[in-house]
Amino acid sequence: MDIEELLDFQPARTLKRGPDAEADGGFEGMFKRKAVEAPQKKNYEDMTDEERLALVMELDEDKTAEMDEGTVKRMLLNLEKKYSRNQELRIKHAEQPEKFMETEIELHVEVGKCLSIATQPQLYPVLVQCNGVKLIVSLLGHPNSDIVLGVVDLLNELTDTDVINEAIDDALELVEALVKNQIMSVLVQVLETLDEKNEDEAKGLHNILGIAENLVEADPELADHAFTSGLLAWILNRLKIRSFDQNKLYCSELLAILLQSSVSNRTQLGNIEGIDTMLQALALYKRRNPQIAEEQEMMHNLFDSLCLSLLASENRDIFLKG
Repeated sequence: MDIEELLDFQPARTLKRGPDAEADGGFEGMFKRKAVEAPQKKNYEDMTDEERLALVMELDEDKTAEMDEGTVKRMLLNLEKKYSRNQELRIKHAEQPEKFMETEIELHVEVGKCLSIATQPQLYPVLVQCNGVKLIVSLLGHPNSDIVLGVVDLLNELTDTDVINEAIDDALELVEALVKNQIMSVLVQVLETLDEKNEDEAKGLHNILGIAENLVEADPELADHAFTSGLLAWILNRLKIRSFDQNKLYCSELLAILLQSSVSNRTQLGNIEGIDTMLQALALYKRRNPQIAEEQEMMHNLFDSLCLSLLASENRDIFLKG
């Protein structure tokens, strides 16, 4: 090859492909194979938790948008529209869930989008002013447990202690609005519907306990609501289950916090058989030691709670009789 031929030479242009492309019939065959092997779209109810989360992330087109007052207002407006549409179709097609299932997915996605509000606690006053708190709390009564658990996750993020401490004054507006909307009582109603045999619902229960702890940490006076809302009674009832798990541990932690933060809770404990419940829970360790460190931590929490309750003279008589 002379100089002119060298300058005129054009190498054959090939596209990059995998090592098996030739064996499978080249690119054309590879594309055809992909089309054939593409999985069919699943119904929402048939998806795994990971697939549902991926769907939320895929459809969340605004998640990278800069968060400001206008963004929060648009989120809440979209959430309200999706909720209203879903309610309308649920009523209209009560016996045909396939006709409102798409709106359930859309509503679930909108709830997921609102998680980004938790990254900007200084915008919580906008959430309050636009009646967003009332809307979010009302969604806890939705018949679809996936949507309810999504809202629980949202509230847990919004009330996270670290988030609240970033903008304490703005965050306390949210806490106050939640209290006005009877958040403690509504959460107890949700607790009573959850089945801990379901992994997602067990996690949701844990998150609800987290919300209660977050609220009390933000405003210790809210501990008094634990008795009036029924949360204290629910916790004691949950502690009656003999087997140990993470939710039982969290119940023991929250009980100690509620008793330490409220004289009223300590006084009322004896009226709802709290002393007997704690004595029975501790009696398990008369014959055996806790098997793991976390179980030992739970035992210490119960012992601390019992000691706190005995600061009330009314409970000391019950303890001596027990």
